[in-house]
Amino acid sequence: MNVSHTIKDKEIPRWRPLQRIPAIRLFVSKLSPKRVIILLLALATLLFFFRPSYLSSVTIINSEERDDDVLKSVRNELRGTIAGQWDLKSTKDKVLFATAHDLRNASTFTSLACSMAAAKKVDVLMIYAGINSTDTLPFFLRANRLDKASCPMVYFDARHEFATVYKQTSAVEDVLSDAVIYTNPSVVVYLEDEPDWFIQSLERATFWRRPAISLIQLRRSALPNLRWIATLSPSALMGISEYACC
Repeated sequence: MNVSHTIKDKEIPRWRPLQRIPAIRLFVSKLSPKRVIILLLALATLLFFFRPSYLSSVTIINSEERDDDVLKSVRNELRGTIAGQWDLKSTKDKVLFATAHDLRNASTFTSLACSMAAAKKVDVLMIYAGINSTDTLPFFLRANRLDKASCPMVYFDARHEFATVYKQTSAVEDVLSDAVIYTNPSVVVYLEDEPDWFIQSLERATFWRRPAISLIQLRRSALPNLRWIATLSPSALMGISEYACC
């Protein structure tokens, strides 16, 4: 049998995908020249954005990198705030108030810090280092009728929700450490019901400092009756029980 003759006699079917797929054939047949141009432009755009050189030039920023940028910005802003508002020539002792509570739960604590600053026996810096930053500090102070005359303290907003608890703790520790270095406080005041991560940050930021910094923990329930603390001298403040007051 002649194989070559047999193959020539048979018709070899050609692959016609558009004929085998009626939906595609129908779609193509209905394309107008304008639609064809739009389709080609869309394909060209996709090829442009997915080409290897473009993808390699796009930098993907993860949450940790964003946190690092935020922390750097906060620390720079703290430095600028202290340099611009803190009286570097003052010979008064310094007291640092710090809290991680939201503003609604920090109003009485803030009022105490303001009263201490208004007594003018010490210089006061208050740092808000919580997670919730919805309300602004200027609005919060105005709502509580606290202005420069009634509240001559320096305050700083370090609130930001970092990606993890570990990052939250280490970042706030860095901010508090900077505040301690720049102001050299003799006393740091905080509330007993602060979150654990914040207390850890505060203790590590002050533990190895020399001269030693006194940590004063105040009970929230006693805050309304603690106005007398505002009139105490720094040495009297440091004489208060270190981890449980009132």
